[in-house]
Amino acid sequence: MSTPRPETDRCPGLTRPFRASDGAIIRVRKPGGRLPVEVLRHLLTIAERWGDGRVQVTTRANLQVRGLALEADGSVPIEVADAVRATGLMPPSHELVRNVLCSPLPSLTRPDLQPMVAELDDELLDVPLLEELPGRFLWVLDNGSGDVAGEPWDVCYQAIDEDHGLVSVQGGGTWQASRTDAVSTMLALAEEFQLARTQATRPVWHPAELGFDLGEGLPDATDARITVTAPATVGTYGPDLLAGVPLGLFTAEMIRALPALADVTLTPWRQVLVPGAAVAAATYAAAGFVVDPKDPWASISACTGLPNCAKSAIDTVALAEQLAEAAGTDPGITERPVHVSGCDRRCGEPHGDHVDLLAPADLAEALAQLAQQRESEQQREQER
Repeated sequence: MSTPRPETDRCPGLTRPFRASDGAIIRVRKPGGRLPVEVLRHLLTIAERWGDGRVQVTTRANLQVRGLALEADGSVPIEVADAVRATGLMPPSHELVRNVLCSPLPSLTRPDLQPMVAELDDELLDVPLLEELPGRFLWVLDNGSGDVAGEPWDVCYQAIDEDHGLVSVQGGGTWQASRTDAVSTMLALAEEFQLARTQATRPVWHPAELGFDLGEGLPDATDARITVTAPATVGTYGPDLLAGVPLGLFTAEMIRALPALADVTLTPWRQVLVPGAAVAAATYAAAGFVVDPKDPWASISACTGLPNCAKSAIDTVALAEQLAEAAGTDPGITERPVHVSGCDRRCGEPHGDHVDLLAPADLAEALAQLAQQRESEQQREQER
């Protein structure tokens, strides 16, 4: 379903906090999602001292703290800003446009693209023009598995092998690229987009909205296409644990359960990859993580909802909890991912296949919406 689009870019950051009913939201970005647990603990301290006590992972694998008080001029208090900068996550510029997803799971047969993430981030900061990109602009580096290629990227690199891949722009062409040239190609497409959008007579957030193709000066496009697969599910992957974060909300207990000296990787599916933690899955479950793909919380998401968002018509978190409880006796409720939205903006909804529950008044109405959507899908299948 389509989501109404705002006319202004409201993606939050430290330098541009967003006011919500429960206080301000700040968002910090770690391109590629890999970061030390120490950083999560530092953000938890900030959340406990000045916010609502929780750290949230978003559908772009970014992190945010909410419930903050702002200065009279709308800025973040200096002590909070200094604490956030001490995490090492704040760049000198380009804060809002460093939205970079990377395939999170280690692989013996596919390339590790985290070094490419660092290259993209470094070179992005060297292009002043790209600081003006929309905060919605999304870069994706897919190792060939197709996992993050299913996210709504604007520019994507997908590896074919260790040294070659495809670069594609949303709604436009796809080009063969060596790994050594891929970042410069991606940046060139982004620059061309930014220059074009400044000439538009209406707000343009994504390349497909321009109405013409990008890629001037690039070689002829290829007929090859980016391949997409389903997102990774929670569970063990060799020695590692991919643990779900219910509703994307890290509690203090969850963060303190993570190994203090490790690096972990956030995913856009509200998960965290913990290296070497497969043997301790039960311990992580006890701390509040989701480790079993059959757990209802592996398939339920929700926007913030009342009382923290004034635009919401319902308490989405309470309804999500009721759905999770009901799914304990009726697994069919979560046979497909379910997202609960409090209004038609549908914040935080998954980008893949899912059931969309729009502001149901109670559990009974939510179950009725589920049944209605299932029936409609069955009818469409029969008509094919």
